[in-house]
Amino acid sequence: MKFRNVLIVGILFLALTSYVLFFERHSKTTEELQQKDLSVLHLRTSDVTGLLLESGETSIALEKKGAAWSMTKPFATEGDLDNVSAFLSELELLRADRLVTADAKEKLDWKQYGLAGSSQKIRIKTTFSQRVLVLGKATPMGKTVYIAVEGQPMVCVVSGDAQKLFHKVPEDFRNHVALEFNIDDVVALAVKNPAGLFEVEQQKGRAGDSASSWKWKKAPKDKQLDQEAYSSMLWELRRLKFKQYVGERNQQAEAWSHPTIKISVWLKREKAPRTLLVGSILPDGSALAAIEGKTGIFTIEAYQVESLKKNLAKPLEVPLPPVSHNGPAKPAFTAAKVTQPT
Repeated sequence: MKFRNVLIVGILFLALTSYVLFFERHSKTTEELQQKDLSVLHLRTSDVTGLLLESGETSIALEKKGAAWSMTKPFATEGDLDNVSAFLSELELLRADRLVTADAKEKLDWKQYGLAGSSQKIRIKTTFSQRVLVLGKATPMGKTVYIAVEGQPMVCVVSGDAQKLFHKVPEDFRNHVALEFNIDDVVALAVKNPAGLFEVEQQKGRAGDSASSWKWKKAPKDKQLDQEAYSSMLWELRRLKFKQYVGERNQQAEAWSHPTIKISVWLKREKAPRTLLVGSILPDGSALAAIEGKTGIFTIEAYQVESLKKNLAKPLEVPLPPVSHNGPAKPAFTAAKVTQPT
């Protein structure tokens, strides 16, 4: 009898021990649960497909297509993937210092926290739903602020740094690169400027030849293509950046029908070229510029305008070699491998 009792007690002890070990291994600690609860948006950046930032009468809209982001408001342009990704990460990691909740029978008064009628909102569209993050007023301590998610029964107290999320400008999200392309993908280029029109296309080389070679498609009669200068010009175009957004091209359509400089770049696997239009030169030496097919007008800094002018002229600077009665003259240039200038 005593043996049976001991056996039963032993079995119960083992069962209880196994349960405790299983529970501790598979359950989260109180701290982990609190950290999860203090996440403001419970968001995964990979699920986000659209953003709309509202601040008073100003709004910035971003849309995701495939892996790329584009800005649709206040003007249409390509988005900066790194900057948009960093912003989404900040939203994902946004956590509350503490939560303000109400009793089950009551509702929080948003006016008390500066949330009612707030004009500063971030609308987040995901694959599954839409969330609206609202910025309220500063707390009495001044170092934290109130924010809330529409439809949620709580108000979050977060660091005052979170206000920066609501104070973004279009320049924070747009892609500043004028013509985005890889040098190795370029198959042809056309430049039209006051000096005339010239077109260059890639020349098919021998198998195993690593050097990129180019030839005239449409060329001046007395000029020969400077391979090295042409390669430098491609690098200059790739580095070209828009400085500031100034307006919409549809407001000045006539002024852009005959740009001062027109540069078109054809890339592998793309039928239509990517075209840069350079318009008026401003008093400070900078220039207005736009991308064909898009409405935004931007400025290019003066030093880039001057560098662009010089590089556009260089491929034309090598004259054709003189004709010799003793046989063909040696070529005035050597095909150069495309390398980034120092």
